[in-house]
Amino acid sequence: MELRRVIAIIRHGDRTPKQKMKMEVKHPRFFALFEKHGGYKTGKLKLKRPEQLQEVLDITRLLLAELEKEPGGEIEEKTGKLEQLKSVLEMYGHFSGINRKVQLTYYPHGVKASNEGQDPQSEALAPSLLLVLKWNGELTLAGPVQTEKLGRAFRCMYPGGQGPSGCRRGADTHFSVNGEECQHEWATGQRWGFLEQLPAPGEGSAAPYFTAGCALWP
Repeated sequence: MELRRVIAIIRHGDRTPKQKMKMEVKHPRFFALFEKHGGYKTGKLKLKRPEQLQEVLDITRLLLAELEKEPGGEIEEKTGKLEQLKSVLEMYGHFSGINRKVQLTYYPHGVKASNEGQDPQSEALAPSLLLVLKWNGELTLAGPVQTEKLGRAFRCMYPGGQGPSGCRRGADTHFSVNGEECQHEWATGQRWGFLEQLPAPGEGSAAPYFTAGCALWP
């Protein structure tokens, strides 16, 4: 009998609490960004790639600079919200991993009117976007230890798993993970625990190996 496939349902390792901020945006630059990335097709847009998050950060910096020059101008976004958005996007000095993302949702009659059930026919209401910023949810110091332990247990769960057979047979190039938030810890556990491949000196993350060296299970 040959092992063809193993399916596991796994919870993420210990990590920091997730945080979220919501703000209504109406500036044309945000609408242009929404249109550029095809947001009008579904009315929703998720931005998580580095170049996309950089675009959001650039817009935020421009709006804050304009507000500093002209405090009572035409910009309707709240300064406090923009400053928090800028602060989170500037964390670590660069964009990497999957610990930050921005979601935009289109409201043809404005976020407030939609939430309060106002009749759009009663008055002319301008459209707006609901911007949701999510960040954190990173592995704590205990997270990598837990996932490596899981990797070792996963290797030994099938007969013959102690050697190069069992669940580990052919696994060096055949992984498939559903759920982006668990990819980093799963890559860590499988590389260091399941495959027994130790990180190179100075290597702090298994995520690049995961995305570059693993293919879908046939």
